[in-house]
Amino acid sequence: MISQDFERTLAIVSEVTEIEKEKILSSCRQMQYGEARVLFVKALSEQGYHYAIIAKKMERAVSSIKALLDGFEQRRESSIIFGKLHSEITRKVQGK
Repeated sequence: MISQDFERTLAIVSEVTEIEKEKILSSCRQMQYGEARVLFVKALSEQGYHYAIIAKKMERAVSSIKALLDGFEQRRESSIIFGKLHSEITRKVQGK
């Protein structure tokens, strides 16, 4: 189940942000890739996946996934576009 949700959510985030899946999963620190990565992790979290499971699937440290989630609200509050992207991703993930 996680593999299907992971792939589906990754495809949605890639489509909405117009960033390649590989870049979202990469370690690249450029802002647009980092923001897409945060949106991806948040979308999985909102589907009920614990950050430890997300970290394992992404082959990342648990602390790095937790840090992405912890910084989500600050990013959303500081960027209208980031908030809109999050809303669109949430809508698509929920199938609305």
